[in-house]
Amino acid sequence: MRTRRARIIAGTFVGILMAGTVQAAPLTNFDTYRGTIDFGVWNTKASFDTAVSHYSFDAKSSIYGGITYGFDDRWGIQYSYHGINTAEKFVYSRRIDGIIFDYKAKIKGSTNEFNVLYSPGEKSRTMFFVGVNKVNINIPVTGSRHDTGEAISVNDNDGSVKVFQIGAAATAPLGKSVDGYFVGSVGGHNLLQAEVGITGRINDNLQANLGYRWLKVNDIDIKSAGNINTKTDIKTNGLTFGLTYLFGPK
Repeated sequence: MRTRRARIIAGTFVGILMAGTVQAAPLTNFDTYRGTIDFGVWNTKASFDTAVSHYSFDAKSSIYGGITYGFDDRWGIQYSYHGINTAEKFVYSRRIDGIIFDYKAKIKGSTNEFNVLYSPGEKSRTMFFVGVNKVNINIPVTGSRHDTGEAISVNDNDGSVKVFQIGAAATAPLGKSVDGYFVGSVGGHNLLQAEVGITGRINDNLQANLGYRWLKVNDIDIKSAGNINTKTDIKTNGLTFGLTYLFGPK
């Protein structure tokens, strides 16, 4: 079913690419348009590591979105949001007073970026940015009796980091109606995020994007029951599919 769905998405996107020339995402200059609004979904596989354990989780759909606005031909601002949401999986069992309990977990969260953008000049295919990225992580753990399936209490494990980041975006023509794009940044807590993909134009103000995104950030303090803090490294990656609306043509 998942393979069939992927083929349908890919086929739809190919049809869009045949529709006309491309105004590439992300926006790398403010010559033609003043800004963009982005919205889409992505499948976020994820994993976390502590000093003593490693767990990985299968993908589940989450949303992303953002807005970019240029004040003049060189400078702009941007807000970008990416949700994090994985499938739940069994992680361990524990015997308490002779009763076996099974525990499941998943990873939820988000990244929230506030960036200042700089475009080198007219018709530029590169954009540079600096900003702040707040990464929120929640790892809910649910338990149940192994013999009856009766649910027990849920333990939420929460943490966040706010880091300074620097990055760049670039586009390149791949053909008459296809552009490729790259966005990447590095920052504190060994933050590393990147996205590569292709983009196709639907009409003068709307385009479709298909890409793949990675995120890694280390040493997030995850607070669990009893106010116990655990240093945790988070990694996510997955396929992205969305739309970009371009506004404010000059």
